[in-house]
Amino acid sequence: MYIRLVYYSGDRSLLESIVKDGNSGIVADKLFFLDAVDNDGDALRFQHNNGSHFDVIFLHEEGAQSVFKSVLAAVRENWSVLEMDIRERQVGKPIG
Repeated sequence: MYIRLVYYSGDRSLLESIVKDGNSGIVADKLFFLDAVDNDGDALRFQHNNGSHFDVIFLHEEGAQSVFKSVLAAVRENWSVLEMDIRERQVGKPIG
């Protein structure tokens, strides 16, 4: 499955500055063939089919969980392409 992913690239301090100061942050826009995705609490690791990977950081675990579930649902439904802009989920407040 191919994924087109728009996200904030950087560490936790960058995401915190986006929330506090309204800075746009570093926006990455990637199209890649997904080999695997690992959920590590408040981060997701996307793996390319060539063995390389990149990590996406979230301020809250709930945001990472929701993206992870969306990707798994698309895989189960055998989608060929998934387009996601996950920036709001990276910096959004936890539900509840």
